[in-house]
Amino acid sequence: MQQQMFDESFAQLSSHQEQYAEAIAAHAENITAAAAKLETYREQLLVELAQQANNRIKETEERVYASVSERVVRDVEAANAAFIDSMKKLLMFVSAAWGIGLLLLVAVVVFK
Repeated sequence: MQQQMFDESFAQLSSHQEQYAEAIAAHAENITAAAAKLETYREQLLVELAQQANNRIKETEERVYASVSERVVRDVEAANAAFIDSMKKLLMFVSAAWGIGLLLLVAVVVFK
């Protein structure tokens, strides 16, 4: 009789375990499906974030290029103006030196 009670108890326990395993299997399938959906959503979000980052980079590059190009143009114009001024001074000095040289040459020829 005790053996029969043990057998019945083990049979019930086995039945409960099978039911529990089936319930867990259904939940596991739901969890797996939800995880796959989450992975898909994550990939979509990463793609969207990458696109937004690229758009912002392009906008920023355009603004930085515009700002830097203005500065470069101003700096080049200032450098060119300074170079032209120094060339004018050098030209005046060279012209004066040639003038003095010619005067000396004329003086040597005249007073010879």
